[in-house]
Formats: sequence, C-alpha cells, structure tokens
Amino acid sequence: MVKREGARLYSLIDQDPERAIQQARALLSDHPVDKVGFTVLAGSVLIDAGAGSNNRQAIEQGVALFRGLNVVQPEEGGHHYNLANGLSALVNQEKFTGAEWYLATASLRHECRSEFQRAILSSRTGGTEAVAFTNLGNALALAHRWVEAYDAYLQALSYDSSNAIALTGAARILLRCLAREIGEKKTLTSVAARHIARAKAQSRRIPELAGPEAEARLAKLLKWKGRGGISPDLTNANAYERFVAQHRLALSLTIEGLDRSLSRWTL
Repeated sequence: MVKREGARLYSLIDQDPERAIQQARALLSDHPVDKVGFTVLAGSVLIDAGAGSNNRQAIEQGVALFRGLNVVQPEEGGHHYNLANGLSALVNQEKFTGAEWYLATASLRHECRSEFQRAILSSRTGGTEAVAFTNLGNALALAHRWVEAYDAYLQALSYDSSNAIALTGAARILLRCLAREIGEKKTLTSVAARHIARAKAQSRRIPELAGPEAEARLAKLLKWKGRGGISPDLTNANAYERFVAQHRLALSLTIEGLDRSLSRWTL
C-alpha cells in the first residue's frame, strides 16, 4: 500500500506540488506515526513538493519528521539521506546575499553535509550511495567548495557510472576552473569534454535523477564541445606516476589532470 501511495504522490509532485503537500499531510493523520513507511513517504513528499513550490513550511515539516525517525532508527541510512535533502532544500530557500548568506546558512549546510556522510557510511543505505554523493557534491558546489564537490561527484560515479547529474556536476566544476585559468587548460578541457560526452550518452537518466526541469537546465551544457585536450598517456608511466594519476595527488594548482612532461610534480 505504501508503494502504491508513493507512486501516486510522486506523480503528483510535478503536476501540482501544493496538492501533493496536502495529501502527504493527510497520510500522517490517516495512518499512525509509528507506521514508519507512511512517515517516510509523507516526509519525502513534503520535502520534494515543498522544494518544488518554495513552500518552506512543508520542507520544515518533512525535516522534523526525519529528525524524529533518526532518533528511533539511527541505523537507517535512508532517513539520514532524506533529512540531508530536506536541509539542502532549506538552504536553497535562502536568497543569496553574498557573505551574509554563508553566515545565515552555516549551521544548516554543516548539518546537511553531516547527514549525507551518515547516509553514505550507513550499512543500511538502500542503495543511495551514488545519489547521496551527488547531492553532497551539489551542496558543496553551491557553497563554492569546488574541489570537495568534484571529489564527491567522482565518488558518486564510482558507485554509478551512468549518473548523468554527477557527470554534469563534475564537468561544471572543471569549466569553472577553466574560466578562471586554474589548472592546465588542455587537460581540464579534455576531462570536462569526456564527462559531458558520457552525460549525453546517459541523458535519459537526467529526469529520473533530478526531475523533468533538469533537462532544460542542462541542455546548454550538454552542447558544449571542448577542443584541444587529450587524456594523459600513461602507457610508459612508472608505478609512482600511475599512483599519483589514479588518486589525483599531483601537488600543483589544478583540480584534475596530469602533465608527465613536468620535471617536478610538487611545489
């Protein structure tokens, strides 16, 4: 019954988020709170529909439900994941005003990152590792913590290489670095182009992972074509060079890439 209700409510979120919020609240009154399945469903709908309609009160109600569930079932990674999504949605409700935004959202953003990490580390994740890392990357990118965001996107791809949102997120980070001349241009161009090509090949997953509006939002990025970059040739690399390349450990001013022609790799 929970699964059937979930399919119905989630199909309603995009069409009429306010109605979805009303029906999610009705679930809480129609079913005892100790029925965890209905509580999880109601909380996740309140957060997603609240984010879609800028209904802060609904998001806060969903966040409160998952905070309560985390008290009684702290081992459930899904509860931490949903709470993190709710906290991220609350952060997005705050209009960016410059430095003041960072101060106003600091505690929410810290809790959000912590909850995503708890979801990832939980032994009972329900298979949410890839999307949790992706959403953690989104949260870090929003705060301009680009290197950490890029790492999170790559971690997401290690769980699900077809995750088009993680691929486009990683590409955007590299393009930002290119625009600011941070790093080696040809290598960053090559890697960004590779991420985007893979995202285009998996574009059918974009609405599944981020909703139908994400297709329009990412359309311009998916048309970007990098030129002049090639992947580093590691055919003749020694064990040390391969280790540095695999773990992206070169101590140079770049987020990605490896230039084997350099006489020194450290600063």
